[in-house]
Amino acid sequence: MPCSMCGQSGHNRRTCSAGDRSAGSNLSFTSSFLQDSRAPSSSSRTASILMKESHTTRVSCCSNCGKPGHNIRTCPKTSPACLERACSGCRKPGHNIQTCPIRSMSTSASARYPAEAFEKPKSSVDKIKGSDEKLKLAPKIILHKFDDNKALNPDILELVLKNIHKSRLEIEDVTTKGKELFRPKNFKPSSYLTDSAKVKQRFKEGPTAEDGPGYIYIYEYLPTGSKDPKVEELKSMYKIGMSEHIPEGRRIRDQENRNGEKYRVVYTVPVAHRKLTEAIIHLQLEHRRRKRDVIDGKTEWFQGDKNRLKEVVNDGKAIVESVYEGEAPKSGL
Repeated sequence: MPCSMCGQSGHNRRTCSAGDRSAGSNLSFTSSFLQDSRAPSSSSRTASILMKESHTTRVSCCSNCGKPGHNIRTCPKTSPACLERACSGCRKPGHNIQTCPIRSMSTSASARYPAEAFEKPKSSVDKIKGSDEKLKLAPKIILHKFDDNKALNPDILELVLKNIHKSRLEIEDVTTKGKELFRPKNFKPSSYLTDSAKVKQRFKEGPTAEDGPGYIYIYEYLPTGSKDPKVEELKSMYKIGMSEHIPEGRRIRDQENRNGEKYRVVYTVPVAHRKLTEAIIHLQLEHRRRKRDVIDGKTEWFQGDKNRLKEVVNDGKAIVESVYEGEAPKSGL
């Protein structure tokens, strides 16, 4: 069988002296071989194989010294460090990916995502009255049924609040006459109290770190005269908001200047957590909200009976201060 490299007999491709020739030499030899019309058909097949090999054969060189005839493992210039297989994780020799310190440190789920990273930070003001440090589990606040003619027993309330754990607060709703009530205070509920899911959720979130003592106020529009066109428009309309200081001071004056209107304060109550209390009141009165086209406080206007609105304000103050610690300002109406 002739050699697949040169086409001559007596040796094979491995011992062929033409093995060190370049691909260009093989191509020239193949071309001249194909031009020989006296070559047998077997030689034509050999020439076809040679043509393919001339295009695909590449002389492999050592990746260490660049010379052919050997590789990096048999290279005389190779140092022992080069013979070590590099880690596929950090590309450094001396270890594998299973023992790679960098990979184990970067891909460990516990190192990348510690459990404490998902824990909600506790607010410094998230304190509950009557907390007991010895309790391991926080019992639910079980509130008792009451109707319009009966108020919540304050003795039962005090007993319940003593068993509240400081780090957890759960509220069990009790339905009475179609209304869900959760206020743990001796206060008569009114028809304006709805206790929607938003109200309960905001109440359980508690005061934020930016919250603090202040005032909840109610004021009404002050007509400029008997023919004021806004009198009929703002009939039974009241603005309910909060202020860090007495609202008759800078706050109400700023709103009057920005809106170009005059207001009269009809009710003010000091509260321990002004932002939380205002949020609870506004959510309770969501169905009575009347948006106005003014600059300051456009979404804080509500329509209804003045005395019933006062009940809602008092209720918001009562439920917040019965659960969350804080001290209201001493002054106020």
